[in-house]
This record gives sequence, C-alpha cells and structure tokens, in this order.
Amino acid sequence: MARQKYKKYTHEQLCEAVDQIKRGILTNTRASKRFDIPRKTLDDYLKGKRTIGKKSGQKPYLTQSQDSSLANYVKYTCERGFGLTRKVLHIVAFSIVQRTGSSSKSSPSKKWCQRFMKRHNLSFRTATSLARSRVAVSSQQVIDNYCMAL
Repeated sequence: MARQKYKKYTHEQLCEAVDQIKRGILTNTRASKRFDIPRKTLDDYLKGKRTIGKKSGQKPYLTQSQDSSLANYVKYTCERGFGLTRKVLHIVAFSIVQRTGSSSKSSPSKKWCQRFMKRHNLSFRTATSLARSRVAVSSQQVIDNYCMAL
C-alpha cells in the first residue's frame, strides 16, 4: 500500500474553500470533496483552532536578520584567528535575545547550536598547540631578519 501524500492542496485552495464555506456557498463536506482538503482541516480553520498563513511549531530562537548577523560575526572572528567555542556561541546568542527584549528566558539548546552551524556551513575545530620548531621560527628577531633580507 502506497503512502498518502501529505497536504495535496495549495494555500489558495484552502483560502477559497474557507471563504466559500463562510459565505454559505458550500458546506464543509462539499468543499472538502471539491478542493480535496480533509473536512477536519476545514473545521479547524473555521473554528479558529488554526489560522491561515501561520506556521505551526516552535518559533525560531533568533530572527532571520539576527541569525545572519551572528553568522557573519562568527566568520569575522574566525578570520581574525579567534574561533568561538560552543559555550561562547550560546552566550552571544542569548545576549542578542536579551537585548532585543524577547520573552525567551533560556539559553539556546545544543541542537540549536548544531543546526545553526549546519545552516551556515560552519564547524568547530579543536585548537592544536604550536610545535617548538614553529615557535622558534616566529620569534621577533627571525621575523626582522627575514624582512631585512627582502
């Protein structure tokens, strides 16, 4: 048995069906059959359990503009050699939410952090210490001698 397709109707069909039911042109059952929308779905919109155009689910932790500006900040700090840890990313995101006066009182979850990093093609990397040979080459005297040789 094949799986039924989820939500076979468009937003316009839903609006038209609800409008025709409210104006008394069609009944719920006839609108359901004509527009191929489940009758219970139409009932939910008519009774106000759902609103047309409103997405279901949890609201995003940051707005789209806040999310993109935070991603730009993370990229900026990484380019300058100051990568952020998960904890710092959580703190920065939480401070953004607090400054905007949002009602969220909790810090972002671990999954939020993972999804944020995936959404913006970012990754956390473990810092490694410099080898002694690199430290020896990066002394000020060696750098000055190299610049003079140029």
